[in-house]
Amino acid sequence: MMNDLDYWKMRLNKFMDSKELNTISAIAKFDSLSGIGKVRYISVVSELVQPVLNQYNVDPRYFKLLLDKKMTSKKFTYQRVAIWAEYFHEEGVTPSIGNFDAIVPSYAKFK
Repeated sequence: MMNDLDYWKMRLNKFMDSKELNTISAIAKFDSLSGIGKVRYISVVSELVQPVLNQYNVDPRYFKLLLDKKMTSKKFTYQRVAIWAEYFHEEGVTPSIGNFDAIVPSYAKFK
């Protein structure tokens, strides 16, 4: 059976489905933190996503709601968050959890 840290490290690898991210440094950051796996995971994922939120002017509170809601979703990946942020920036729509669910990732769109 997988222990807590191994489980969350696996989840971190699934989140980082993009060549845009440095997997080795993210895992090193995860390993360097203390606390339970979920707390480490949230900390690393938030740090990875912050530049995307800044680039597209997304309020970090929306991402916090998304992170809380989608913690165990297989759909919750870096590319989906980047597409979500870009879409709302371009469309000028208020981001929401339902909107995140409605967007099907199109990897052709991802820059």
